[in-house]
Amino acid sequence: MIERQKMRLLVNPFRDPEAEFIPLNPAVSAFHRSVDGYAPTPLVMLSGLADELGIARVYLKDESHRFGLGAFKSLGASWALHRLMEDGVTPQVVSTASAGNHGRGLAWAARRSGIKAVVFMSDSTADVRIALIRGEGARVVVVPGSYDDAVEQCAAVSQREGWQVVSDVGYDGYDVIPRWVGEGYGTIIDEVAAQLSESNLAPPNLVVVQGGVGCLASAVLSHTGVLGPRPCTVVVEPEEADCLLSSAATADGSAAPSMGSQVTTMVGLNCRLPSTTAWPVIRQHTDVFLSVSDDEVHGMMDQLATPQHGDPPVASGSSGAAGVAGLAALCLDPEFLLGREAVGLTSETRALVFSTEGPIDAKFLDAP
Repeated sequence: MIERQKMRLLVNPFRDPEAEFIPLNPAVSAFHRSVDGYAPTPLVMLSGLADELGIARVYLKDESHRFGLGAFKSLGASWALHRLMEDGVTPQVVSTASAGNHGRGLAWAARRSGIKAVVFMSDSTADVRIALIRGEGARVVVVPGSYDDAVEQCAAVSQREGWQVVSDVGYDGYDVIPRWVGEGYGTIIDEVAAQLSESNLAPPNLVVVQGGVGCLASAVLSHTGVLGPRPCTVVVEPEEADCLLSSAATADGSAAPSMGSQVTTMVGLNCRLPSTTAWPVIRQHTDVFLSVSDDEVHGMMDQLATPQHGDPPVASGSSGAAGVAGLAALCLDPEFLLGREAVGLTSETRALVFSTEGPIDAKFLDAP
């Protein structure tokens, strides 16, 4: 394995410049448009931030407005549940492990369909996140340990009880539904393509997306072909939960656990292992992996909420702001020169980033 001590950026040695994009499934966005409360989330132009970073444009897709749930995860959970029912499976109980957003999205989708939901969560989960899931009618099971421990407990209990797991993380023997969840996230890219076209804006030539288990990243990276010519790509993780960077640092590019402490406020990205369904896609499509600190992310949350350069305010949570913080680090950190060279960063760079959640945790609930 490549030496991992204090490594915060890795140019991906396994990137395949000829990797094929996956076409968007038009049935996905058609389904989401049929759901009560659907509206495209905003694509925000952050011209002041772009000037500060020395690039041409920053397009920010603000998922805090999605279905009134504060995060993008409902897109994948609702589509996966719809696909199950389309295939003639209407479970009495659906289950998942979650750090917060996916569990809330599944609980919401299950409640709409008259199905019970059980969500397994780490005992380190903030009370506000547990309360939001219970508010959607789900039962919450608190598990000692980490998110990954909750994944294992969910799988074991669900098998015993006959519950249907609807998870965004693939593992041995469980891969179909996580792919459906990722397919559901395609609506985000479909909306971005339409919004760029409607505003006559040039497509991004750099896409920066958060990591975690990799379900969102694999969906975004595999669909960016619909936006225009192949962009350069960056995947951002917490420096203490960098399983994707760690995987790319192995000799053969096989999935590997994070080398960090698993202590981070970016709870939605705090994952020890990549999803088995997502990692092969990410390995092929990513130019650069980089990690950011909690301090960098909190600074970016404050900057987005109270911009100084005439940009509209964006209320983002810690996992939500990680991608923008990663873009800023890529542009400004003296140690990231190799990353800038790998993605051809110039004053003509047009970056697409994703604020994947609003300010859910109590410290940031008063952000505008």
